[in-house]
Amino acid sequence: METVTGEVVQWSGDEGWGALRSSAVPSDVFVQFSDLETAGWATLSIGQRVEFQVEHYLRGQDEYIYRAHRIRILR
Repeated sequence: METVTGEVVQWSGDEGWGALRSSAVPSDVFVQFSDLETAGWATLSIGQRVEFQVEHYLRGQDEYIYRAHRIRILR
């Protein structure tokens, strides 16, 4: 999997999922709370910069065909 940087473009804290956008990926990327790498509780916010591994997700999730793993919040 390729590691890229991008930003949060959608986030539902109640449901624990959202979307990331990176110029290195042709469309938005699905993200789940469980894929956040943090040393405690964390959440994402729209506009926040992140680094993540991206996978072409063949079976898809809603309209997303890419999925994020190992998401790290950039400070």
